[in-house]
Amino acid sequence: MCVAVATSDRPGEVSFAIPINRVKEVVDALREHGQVSRSWLGVLVQPVDTERAQTAGLAKPSGALVTEVKAGSPAARAGLRTGDIVVKWGEREVDHRSLPELVAQTPAGPPIHVMVWRNRAETPIAIVLEKMPE
Repeated sequence: MCVAVATSDRPGEVSFAIPINRVKEVVDALREHGQVSRSWLGVLVQPVDTERAQTAGLAKPSGALVTEVKAGSPAARAGLRTGDIVVKWGEREVDHRSLPELVAQTPAGPPIHVMVWRNRAETPIAIVLEKMPE
């Protein structure tokens, strides 16, 4: 279910909606903490297509291909590399769309165990996220 945020009957104006669960999450954080905090990983990702999956030795196209690791980021400190394919975030399978949202929702501080596909094998990595820089 979505909450309509902006609507218009005039041509050329943009309307959009926000998923109700996202609204609840933000409202709850504002009530409890007076602000919304998001975590930061420091990578750019792309989808894993069939060709990339075959080249990497994955059984199927899945995961999030790391195309850039920001210097000094939590990902860099944890040893994440360009070319890694993030296949699990905690116990959840991920792709290029779900990973950024999961990162943002994961609390900064405690390590999160991530599974990446590197050199044709799964490699576990523990990442300590930080609060997103302002």
